[in-house]
Amino acid sequence: MSSKVTRLPKKANPGRFAERYSRVERDTERPSPDNIPEHERRYYSAESPDFVYVAVPHAPVDGALLLGDLPAKDALAIRNPLLLYRFLQSLYGDPEILGGRIDPESCKMFGMTSDWGFCIEIDEEILVEIRSLYENSRTTLRVWGRDPSNLAATRARAGTAVAAFVEELDAALAQNRHLFNEKEDLQTAQDQIPDSVPRSWVVNVASERYRAALSLWALTREHENERDGLVLEPGERLRVDNEGAILLSATTFFLVSLEAFVNTLYTLLLKPDFDERAYERIASRGDLDLRILSLHAFCRGFRSQAIRTDTATWRTLMWLREFRNDIVHGNITAEHEVHVVPEQPFVFYYHPGGDYHPGGDLGRAEDTSQEDDYLPRNMNCISDGVVQRVKDAVDEVRDEIIAAMDEATRAWVEGWVGDHIIPRLTPGE
Repeated sequence: MSSKVTRLPKKANPGRFAERYSRVERDTERPSPDNIPEHERRYYSAESPDFVYVAVPHAPVDGALLLGDLPAKDALAIRNPLLLYRFLQSLYGDPEILGGRIDPESCKMFGMTSDWGFCIEIDEEILVEIRSLYENSRTTLRVWGRDPSNLAATRARAGTAVAAFVEELDAALAQNRHLFNEKEDLQTAQDQIPDSVPRSWVVNVASERYRAALSLWALTREHENERDGLVLEPGERLRVDNEGAILLSATTFFLVSLEAFVNTLYTLLLKPDFDERAYERIASRGDLDLRILSLHAFCRGFRSQAIRTDTATWRTLMWLREFRNDIVHGNITAEHEVHVVPEQPFVFYYHPGGDYHPGGDLGRAEDTSQEDDYLPRNMNCISDGVVQRVKDAVDEVRDEIIAAMDEATRAWVEGWVGDHIIPRLTPGE
């Protein structure tokens, strides 16, 4: 007897869902670039001579009025667009093609980047179009009313109908979880996608943190308040320095963005000889300075060591690392101490972080220059200038790392360094 087991085709168990909610044929005529709303164009890649984006008319049927857009990730408890698509296809057949890239000469659409949709009648006056957007990167439930003459009544009716529909859809998806198998489906995808196409994308955590730092920093400039810059003395109950908190958060995000950038390089460029798990103390858990020193040894694409220890950038990295460790780990440093100094019949409080001291190990001299490697650790002393120095230092180290790459790798990194996501394609592919 053969030991080979033949897998039976998977079948959905639709129950009463398809009987209760019937599919409606939507308008797919006249696809055109003009059907893409202006505010949505920013979600698409830049067009090229090889393709343009087109879409079918916005409304699924003549006279329909858009009542609302419910992102599937918010509306549904089971958030998996592929599972949702397979379930709907098992009930209603193939979807309608709602838009995508076309060849300007042949007007042929590129299938893998197309948007799909199923228009479903959930009430005699209410339609829900479950569809993808922006080259199938988002999924939404778009609610339409067929009778715009009584808008208030239509909206009230839609609220009840949509809530019941979403509840039943969630229950049906829960019964059909078997339509998606993570391990099998991802392996199948690896085998089907050509080498010239990214098999997956990586969230650009470095860019995300960097942009967050810029946004936080901008907040303090939009709402400038007078800061007293005082350090709490014993017994005081002053309010938290909100601007200091935001500036410290911006500083922290800049620091984390540099570490995320190095982590990204190790993730995408680690040489095949080095197993990521076996070398995790270098690839992901080692000290930041050591991992930067080792980039050229463990990662592809470097023509020289990223930063040499005899350079000014290395000295910048050293004080940046020390500052980062104190901030992120909440280390108690000398400037966090308040010293009691009796003077005649009085008691004075000396705070090294904020009080003038003409030299020595604790206090900061009044003439501290921009070239001084020291930055304050106390939140009340974090200023706009501190954030600027940290940003400049992060930029310097990151740019030095990129400069040490070979030409192909440098061009590849510069192509995504400020983007939201990174294609999992290495420069040689």
